[in-house]
Amino acid sequence: MGFYFSDCGKEKMDAPVQADPLEILKHTLTQAFILTVLDDKGKVIDLNGNFVNTFNYTLPELYLQDYWMLHSGCHADQLWEEIWAVVQKGGQWTGELCHRTRKGGLIWLSSTIISFLGSGKISSRMLVIFTNISKQKETEKWQQLACHHEITNLPNRRMLGTVMESSIARAQRKRSQLAVLYMDINRFKTINDTYGHAVGDLVLQEVGNRLISVTPLHNFVFHVSGDEFVIIIEEIENLKTMIQAIMELFSKLFVINQFQIKVSASIGMSIYPDHSTDPKRLIEFADTAMYEVKGRTGTNFRKYSPSNYIPKPTLENE
Repeated sequence: MGFYFSDCGKEKMDAPVQADPLEILKHTLTQAFILTVLDDKGKVIDLNGNFVNTFNYTLPELYLQDYWMLHSGCHADQLWEEIWAVVQKGGQWTGELCHRTRKGGLIWLSSTIISFLGSGKISSRMLVIFTNISKQKETEKWQQLACHHEITNLPNRRMLGTVMESSIARAQRKRSQLAVLYMDINRFKTINDTYGHAVGDLVLQEVGNRLISVTPLHNFVFHVSGDEFVIIIEEIENLKTMIQAIMELFSKLFVINQFQIKVSASIGMSIYPDHSTDPKRLIEFADTAMYEVKGRTGTNFRKYSPSNYIPKPTLENE
């Protein structure tokens, strides 16, 4: 059985034997990795102590059981078929797999499956090498939540600040302009009150989907709060066309569940470096311009004008 259950008797140890490449590899990796060995039918025939500690299964419990019984349900059965097609021909598969432990917990693993060919160039055994990346996945999850809006999954205000600085730096190097659009959904509270917050959330998701469908905006749409979005346009040669395309996104009814909802937006815009070179000021000026058209019927747009600017009160600690 190798490194978990040894089938090497003393009489075998006394006699010279030809080194098995699989056994050498197992012993080399067993301290650092989670390992299991499969037969030519994909059934478990060996595993190491790290596997036992991670999955809470022992070899007798899994011996000759189908390896895919460990799958979590996060992957389609087709994935195992694809993996099997690769390794049966002597290939190597590498990727991330989510498996379920004996206690029902989910565990993410960076996985490599190495095939050892027998006669006829058909896989005789497979060595599965795991690294537990669950903590990394959890960190990525929280980073995703920290940097993206929970409803639309669009980058949030925190990400906006970072991207604004990068966009301005690029514009400065190129000696070009960029536009910042601040958008607010009109009468969004009425939508929530009329159809319910669940429908309201779906409206916000659809707004986000429509905005990122405009290809140049794909990575530059931010859901900053409630029903407010910010859009950065780095290439402004076709700015008028881009703004028109954004406004036209609201010309079609939003079909949410069984409801057909008319949605409109108010949009304000500021320009770098015409109005400011400071990211926060540019956002504030675009917000100011948006409020100048807020309350009008339909979707409306306004460019920031310094003559109409009224500074917002700031908190003492800001």
